[in-house]
Amino acid sequence: MSFVRLTVEVGGMRFTTRDWSLGGLCIEGILRGHALDEALPVRVSGVRKGKVHRVDLTARLIRIDHARVETAMAFDDLEPADLDKLQALITGR
Repeated sequence: MSFVRLTVEVGGMRFTTRDWSLGGLCIEGILRGHALDEALPVRVSGVRKGKVHRVDLTARLIRIDHARVETAMAFDDLEPADLDKLQALITGR
């Protein structure tokens, strides 16, 4: 299975994922204007089977790496329905 690149929207800005798991994600780029450990609303989206799928979640900012130009976030308290949506988005089912 190839790596699925997802789009992440935070504060009106769009980023591409560098990597992700069901525990969180890392985006390409620096998310400016936010503090570490801050909880942020995020929208994760991707195209599966020709259709755009989205899931709105809360993620906590856990790392900003200026050298690698990336920002990492961990998902906060995923509800079972959100976990199912995220898993479907990632696996393409």
